[in-house]
Amino acid sequence: MAHTGEFAVNPALFDNVPYELERDFLPITMVSDSPMLYLANVNAPFNSFQELVARAKAKPGSISFSSAGNGSNQPPRRRVAGAGAGIQLLHVPYKGGAPAAAQSPRATCISG
Repeated sequence: MAHTGEFAVNPALFDNVPYELERDFLPITMVSDSPMLYLANVNAPFNSFQELVARAKAKPGSISFSSAGNGSNQPPRRRVAGAGAGIQLLHVPYKGGAPAAAQSPRATCISG
């Protein structure tokens, strides 16, 4: 069983990954699917994804997002989503998902 990191993130980050997805593995089934959520502290100056995008466009790089760290799948996914929205967010990596989530204990969900 593998995670997105082994098949999507690692080959994009490292030159010498000792396996090739299409050559070395055969998919059997998908076990789970995890949606990407935008969460913000309840005191954030935006209440919707549209407001977040507007603020990020007005002040590029001024809004940060936490992740489970470099090598996890969150930074590339956030960058792709940000690029699709035409915004640039500041990446703040933590050593795992729990420390990253703990940085915004009173969060509200912003759907995109």
